[in-house]
Amino acid sequence: MRNISSVSLLTFKEGLRERIFYGIWVLFLFILLLNYILSQIAYGEQTKILRDVGLAGIELTGMLMVVFFMINSFYRDKENKMLEVYLVRFSRPQFILGKFLGSGLVVLVFLLLGLACLSVLLLFNKAFYFSLFLGIYFIFLKLLIILAFGLLFFTLFGSPVLAYLLTLAMYIVGSSAGSALQIISQEGSRFSKVFFKYYYYLLPHLDKLEIKLMVAYGKVPQISYVLTSTLYAVAYICFLLFLTIFVFQKKEF
Repeated sequence: MRNISSVSLLTFKEGLRERIFYGIWVLFLFILLLNYILSQIAYGEQTKILRDVGLAGIELTGMLMVVFFMINSFYRDKENKMLEVYLVRFSRPQFILGKFLGSGLVVLVFLLLGLACLSVLLLFNKAFYFSLFLGIYFIFLKLLIILAFGLLFFTLFGSPVLAYLLTLAMYIVGSSAGSALQIISQEGSRFSKVFFKYYYYLLPHLDKLEIKLMVAYGKVPQISYVLTSTLYAVAYICFLLFLTIFVFQKKEF
């Protein structure tokens, strides 16, 4: 456990020192400013837009953090031989778990900073709801699943570009698979219905973790939904990490 904590701490410190962390942070502030401007010209929906677009901006920039920093840091460790140093001192499972936890902490800090800025804007416009905290929690669960996919693709492929694209693809597919399944169930052929039905269960159900619109109206899901969603996310992440460790054990560096 101490070794995992050491890798996590090193990854966390590295993440907070990266320029891209602050670059994406500036991008979020720009989105927040644009959100405020748009809300002023939306008659009757100002506060709802502030909350909905604000949360969407946090999720979008958090996703960019996962893709363009976290995955890149794994490949950079490989290129500058730091990976070899890690693997001399730590076992491969310890490295994977430490990297995941450290990267997850960086994402959490980014989300909390984003929530703080959004909350200030909402308070000044009398649009703040405490349900926003739950919205950030669900976004965090989504990003942890995508981060676990990024780690898996890092172990599978030698190309960072391919890992970027596949990670983005998993986010897009996982967010829209539920809607696609409904359309295919109504209008698709018999083969496509059967194929996509089983294929759907292999994909991350990110659409089930989507509560931004609900939160924007100040509503919260039932506690049972929160618990089952959390269990699902944890189980899916554990499965991906187990698969990543299994593949990583077989790789030669």
